[in-house]
Amino acid sequence: MAKTAAQVTDEEMAVYRTTAQRREEQERQEQIQRRQRALSLAQQAARLLRTDFQAKQVILFGSLARGDFFHRRSDIDLVVTGVKSQDFWRAWSALDKLGGEFEIDLVDIETASPSLHLVLEQEGIEL
Repeated sequence: MAKTAAQVTDEEMAVYRTTAQRREEQERQEQIQRRQRALSLAQQAARLLRTDFQAKQVILFGSLARGDFFHRRSDIDLVVTGVKSQDFWRAWSALDKLGGEFEIDLVDIETASPSLHLVLEQEGIEL
């Protein structure tokens, strides 16, 4: 039968705390590494968009750009300028193949909402 909280000894609680702290630190380190991989992939995506689709500008936004609330299901949000409308879906498809562990969301600046333009001014990072 399992113990109640009142029955757990100080030594057992110390082991529990140490284990929980170790697990939390490991998760934090994994999150840092995941974010670094996502940033690297965003840079790779920007190079591909410039090289293969003549993008003039690629801007990162969202949780990856801000650095907050980036979690294990976060994606990579990019806005692009200069990609011809007839090439946009080919560009999106190329990024989809590049993505691997991360989904890459691509937005054409021409179709971006006014609220997204505001977000880009506040947090956008040109790649």
